[in-house]
Amino acid sequence: MKSLFSSTALSTGVFFTMLALPMASAMAADAPDELQEVVVTAQKRTQNVQDVPLSVQVIGADQLQAAGIENFEDFNRVAPSLLIRTDVTPINSSVAIRGIGTSAFGIGVEPSTAVVVDDVPLAFQARAFGNMSDISRVEVLAGPQSTLYGKSATAGLINIVTPNPTSTLSAGIDAMGTTDSERNFGGFVSGPITDTLGFRVAVNYNDFPGTIKNLYTGSNSDGSETVNLHGKLVWDPTSQLNVVVNLDLDKGRTSNDLAWVSLPANAFLHGNSKQPPSNWLNGVVPGFDNTDVYNDYGIGTKYQNNAQSVKISYDFGGGAPTLMSIASHSFYFLKDHQDTDYTALQAGQDIDTVNGKPTASGDSSQQGYFHNEQWTEELRLVSSDKGPFRYTAGLFYAQVDYARTFTRGPFSPAGWHATDSDQQEAMYGQVEYDLFDRATLIAGGRLGQENVSCTFQNLIAAAPYGCPSGDSNDKYGTYRVGPQYQLTDDIMLFALHSTGHKGQTFNLATGFGNNVASTALVRPETSSDYEVGAKMQFFGHRLTVNPTLFTTDYTNFQAQGLQNYQGNVSYQLENVGTVRTRGLEVSNTLKATRDLSFGFDATYLDAEVRHFPGAQCWSNTQEGNCSKVNGQFTQDLSGKRLYDAPKWKLSANATYVKELGFIPWDGVFQANYAYTSAVNYALTLDPYTVQKGYGILNLSAGIRDPDEKYSVTLFVDNVTNEHYHSDLQDLNGTFGAQEAIVGIVPRDFSTYAGIRASAKF
Repeated sequence: MKSLFSSTALSTGVFFTMLALPMASAMAADAPDELQEVVVTAQKRTQNVQDVPLSVQVIGADQLQAAGIENFEDFNRVAPSLLIRTDVTPINSSVAIRGIGTSAFGIGVEPSTAVVVDDVPLAFQARAFGNMSDISRVEVLAGPQSTLYGKSATAGLINIVTPNPTSTLSAGIDAMGTTDSERNFGGFVSGPITDTLGFRVAVNYNDFPGTIKNLYTGSNSDGSETVNLHGKLVWDPTSQLNVVVNLDLDKGRTSNDLAWVSLPANAFLHGNSKQPPSNWLNGVVPGFDNTDVYNDYGIGTKYQNNAQSVKISYDFGGGAPTLMSIASHSFYFLKDHQDTDYTALQAGQDIDTVNGKPTASGDSSQQGYFHNEQWTEELRLVSSDKGPFRYTAGLFYAQVDYARTFTRGPFSPAGWHATDSDQQEAMYGQVEYDLFDRATLIAGGRLGQENVSCTFQNLIAAAPYGCPSGDSNDKYGTYRVGPQYQLTDDIMLFALHSTGHKGQTFNLATGFGNNVASTALVRPETSSDYEVGAKMQFFGHRLTVNPTLFTTDYTNFQAQGLQNYQGNVSYQLENVGTVRTRGLEVSNTLKATRDLSFGFDATYLDAEVRHFPGAQCWSNTQEGNCSKVNGQFTQDLSGKRLYDAPKWKLSANATYVKELGFIPWDGVFQANYAYTSAVNYALTLDPYTVQKGYGILNLSAGIRDPDEKYSVTLFVDNVTNEHYHSDLQDLNGTFGAQEAIVGIVPRDFSTYAGIRASAKF
């Protein structure tokens, strides 16, 4: 039986801590400056991160720029607890924390990791996959956060905070260009309108043609073009009343072709021996380094999003609490299309006879529309920080609606329209009570209920299928409890037990029909977490060391895989029995000298499927441990490593600022390195969808004036030209049961350089 935590992980965390201590001691004499205080709102109140008894990683604006964070998926570079997977459309992308996330094609499937922007939860996570300009900070909370943040936070939370208006009129512009033709232009204007009313407006435009070359069209693919507008008004009519209004408008398009990584010569398109790869590759050479495709329809999306929120806060003063109302509305629309034969074959080019019937498998594609609308309202009461008793309490309501229209053909034709409606109501609270000097007890709970309903209409079948009827009301409760002890002024210890709950949903996808309607309701996912940690600072707050040990069990983990039944392949969302993740997270920051600082974050993860007999197989064969029962190929994944869960993720950064002397400006030199160990991207643990371990090094050098108003930076990303894929998929169901592997090519698949300039006025 394995020990609760890997001895390797523990010894590694201790090693880095011991390494940092003498380094800081040796340099302490040259380091008159200390690390700046980091303020977070992780527990829905403003706190120093060193006082928060949670595993929290904070990524500030300077670090975002140093790491070249432009889009949501770039957080992979700086947050070791995160694994963000992009897909051919944003609605299929996923976020995992500590190896737990949900990637599914069905509508209404909420993530295991919640995303909150300026106090507003994004029930539909695709809204987060966009430009990350004009961000003040990002907080990554690992472990169940359901007590304060509700369902869809069973694995953790990403809290994004945007800047407030400035006290004086100011403006800024920035521009970027790269050697692979990416162009980015942005700017903001901020300041007071009156003595009590301030504003901030930020606009950003980004255009990247893509990394993949489509030999059929002669143009690049796997790129994007986006326009983002964010506006904020802050009104303080009195010293006690504060009103914040946010407005977001986003519009964009993406092209996301999949590149051939491996394709055997007998991978016949739809099993048709008349269509081997030699007929339709047309110059594309499959391989791990391949960035060419040849197809006539491509893969892409067009989307737009508009969102509004109003936050009203009233501070009763005199040590009394603050009452808040946070209301929001958003509407998201996406149109997508995909070449599902991955070739440039035209209709009628691929005719064969199967069971005496003509079959046309050329020119096959799919397309559709996706709508999401969300209304939320939260009433929150936050106590003063004074006194031995502090609390946060609230009521929450949300109405979230989804609609999806989908068509595919001419091969394997499909057409359907589905809707999903989700109504949530909850009450929550968390208290902190100082039992005695330096010892605090934390306790909180949440009670909620959720009503879900759906419709499903098959557009090409003689009789449409309906959604299952009956009770779809889910009532739940979660809690958090544990002690916090301030050992010294600079060392805090904590231990927490937390539970999480992710709501039920429907398995609404192309394979929906009478055979799945009776079991279409996927059960809620729950989590139970234990963790112990410390928040420590040494040498006059020049060294921060924050380790956390954790173990979390998940029941009815929601995951999507392939079902192969009598030769028909379909995607199906289902409940995996039990899953366990456990490991160690360490976050270190060192201010070595006034000019030199370091950061190091690491996550060691032991993620295991505890019980999942009858899991899907990666292929319609008896390979590996697969066996065929009643026409269904299954395997026992109990005791196997969980997918999307690399054993190691590390992130290290260094910043050196030096007066140049020959001009009155500073030189700024930065390095960022991120390492991810091997990871399997498939729930089925397909041996062909394993991405080997890789490390990405980014370097930059620039100059800026002493007031940090003007800067010019040269940067090189992926300096060592380390190729990797952010997702690997096995298309064996489309290519005659052969291992036909395609990969998503990430933005930094190859080395590229660029220049970034900014000015503030």
